[in-house]
Amino acid sequence: MGLLWFAVTLRLAGQGLGWAVPASLALAFVCLVLAVIDAATGLLPNRITYPAFPVVAGLLLAASLGLGELGRLGRGLLAAASVGGLFLLLALLSPHGMGVGDVKLAPTLGLAVGWLSWGTVAVGVVAGFLLGGLAGLAGMVALGQSRKSLLPFGPWLVGALLGVLVGGEVAGWFQASSLGAR
Repeated sequence: MGLLWFAVTLRLAGQGLGWAVPASLALAFVCLVLAVIDAATGLLPNRITYPAFPVVAGLLLAASLGLGELGRLGRGLLAAASVGGLFLLLALLSPHGMGVGDVKLAPTLGLAVGWLSWGTVAVGVVAGFLLGGLAGLAGMVALGQSRKSLLPFGPWLVGALLGVLVGGEVAGWFQASSLGAR
């Protein structure tokens, strides 16, 4: 946990976003605790998912005020609604594929990565699904699980932290690559 907190702090402070460090450290703590709980029990408890949103939102409000950039909070709230809506849609389309706990955590993740940038949202969400897919594939190969085997998704939502750590660069790389292809 300490190494992750150090990396997040170094990353954000290096971008001049030191005000956002407390919110990102809270997000890292919540993500890792929920990853362990979900891996062990297959559940993301309400007593953690529910308070996570207002805690992260309050810390990001303070960061937005500190930086004088309230637009970041607006983008974060829009990302929270978008990511939450996406997860809700996936849960409705495939109730056995996406759990309600994942849907309840998604707005908090969307808020935190959306506060940074839309590119960070994309990287964080894609990283979560990519990590989950790779874990599912590994389970099929190494453990003989089937495509229909249930896999807790909470541990792979830690992909949002990858968005915090590398999201801007990855999104910028893809944008530069697509512009160079024209």
